[in-house]
Amino acid sequence: MNEKNEKSRIDKIITGLLIAVIIAAVGIFSYVNLPWQAEKKQNLAETPIAETILTVVYGDKQVNYTLEELETLQSYTGRGGYRTSFPSIKGPYEYTGVPVTTLVEKIDNISGNYSLKIVDKDGEEQTYNFSVIQGNVAIYNASDPNNETPLGYDDVTMILAYKQDGEYLNASRDGRLRIAFVNDKGSITASRLWWKFVVSIEIIPESS
Repeated sequence: MNEKNEKSRIDKIITGLLIAVIIAAVGIFSYVNLPWQAEKKQNLAETPIAETILTVVYGDKQVNYTLEELETLQSYTGRGGYRTSFPSIKGPYEYTGVPVTTLVEKIDNISGNYSLKIVDKDGEEQTYNFSVIQGNVAIYNASDPNNETPLGYDDVTMILAYKQDGEYLNASRDGRLRIAFVNDKGSITASRLWWKFVVSIEIIPESS
């Protein structure tokens, strides 16, 4: 009888432990699948990964930027437009963006002159010399698009724009970023200087 009682007691203990384990497992499963936990998982899944929209290259150095990171840099807001070859005048519009000289200063302390090679999403390139980068650009008569003769040269700021008239650029029309030339006067410059769908900027030191 004693052996039977002992076996019965052990069986009860084992059964109790198994029941406790099952209850604990059910509790953990229920906790993990609570509505707020499911919502948390969904929110994590829906959180967008910051997208690199610009790469700045100088030699073997490279800096990637998201739109949010570009917006933390020194910004410049001004007005500008361009003369097309049709001929017609587009703008002036208000643009907000980062001066390209600021992007250069962020990647390295470059001494001397340099040029910039701008590349768009299709791999097309446009190169700007140091004089243009510094804003020494020909301007045109805003009220006379047929006049191909520049009025002269004026100080403008070359920016990598991400907003036009207070709104983010239309990604399908201009890309997320574009080169613009602006100042407080709304000067009109040549359309060939403006560049859309910008994805990278390469800094090229000019030989002395």
